[in-house]
Amino acid sequence: MATRAGAMQQHRHPQRYQQNVTTVKAKATTAAAAAAAGSMRMDRRRHSGRDRERHRDRDRDVDRNRDRDRDRRRDRDRDRGGSERKDKVRDWVKSLDESWKEVVRLHPPEQQRRDTVYLWEIDGALLPFQSLTDESAIRAQGWDPNVRHVAFSIERNLGFILNQRFWWREMERHDQPHINSLLPFDDNRQVSSYAVQRERLLERGRPNYNAIARRYRWIKEAYRSPNEREGLNNLVSDKSHRMSVDLFEVNKMTGDWVEAAREVIKAIKTSGGLSVIVSADKLVSSLAKLYLYRFHSMFAPEMVYASAKMGKAWCFEQIIKLYGPKTKYVILGGGKQVQNTLRVSSAKNVEYWPIRSAVDLRLIKKRLSG
Repeated sequence: MATRAGAMQQHRHPQRYQQNVTTVKAKATTAAAAAAAGSMRMDRRRHSGRDRERHRDRDRDVDRNRDRDRDRRRDRDRDRGGSERKDKVRDWVKSLDESWKEVVRLHPPEQQRRDTVYLWEIDGALLPFQSLTDESAIRAQGWDPNVRHVAFSIERNLGFILNQRFWWREMERHDQPHINSLLPFDDNRQVSSYAVQRERLLERGRPNYNAIARRYRWIKEAYRSPNEREGLNNLVSDKSHRMSVDLFEVNKMTGDWVEAAREVIKAIKTSGGLSVIVSADKLVSSLAKLYLYRFHSMFAPEMVYASAKMGKAWCFEQIIKLYGPKTKYVILGGGKQVQNTLRVSSAKNVEYWPIRSAVDLRLIKKRLSG
């Protein structure tokens, strides 16, 4: 019918028919052009999104290559002294461990008195960890500005230990305040790192405390016995030289902070006191930091408490239950908040010794030795 009507219109009114045909073609052309334009806009959006992703990837690659080149230049500058500098760094790190072994030999644990317990905060007291990347803190301390680059290298090494050796992405969700917190769930089954990492920490949405306890036991043994086959020294052997050089340079650039802290710990031990870590960080991260700075030989894993989960008040109460409320407790660093937290606990005798620089550590060592 439509075809017959069109034929009749074409026969009776050919001019009007031609105008209708032209209008229809124009509309079709406009619609096609609009569709093509829309398609082109979609293509442009799609391509612009891809371009943005490519630009982001390119920027990340540029940043990564720049960091790699900077590290290579720094390594080249470090090694410019050749084997003599490497020997110097190795001998210095070795002397740290040997000097502590001598203190332990002269003052074995069974002869220690518990008259005084010294509570250390890791960041800001035992180690200037967070201040190393803070430009205002670096200026206030008068440190070498290049210490920030060494600090970034240390952070990368810390991330390597946490992610590649301590299963950080899983363990941070199952943080514990103490290495033996899950000891009742440990079946003491002998395990290797390969077997431990294959165990699921969640079963049907619930924590598998047996598997978590075994992982903490493995971390404890790797930290306590670093020279064993699955100890931390062997697990990070490919980065050991970089870690030693970073530690050497951080100590030099911060006014011998690491050496000063070690001297205070030795003076505490020779005076009959006991050093305990109460960290604001998570437990696994705290152990990794102590290992990076070669304090793992001075603090057994059982002497480390992490307050990220339960708070420092809970950690203090556990320590007071262990050593008694009449024992003298000395807080080393950590700020007034930590001091007030311990003061409201059941401890009867509490002192606070601030630590703001390596000079404060030397004064504390002199106070303990005098």
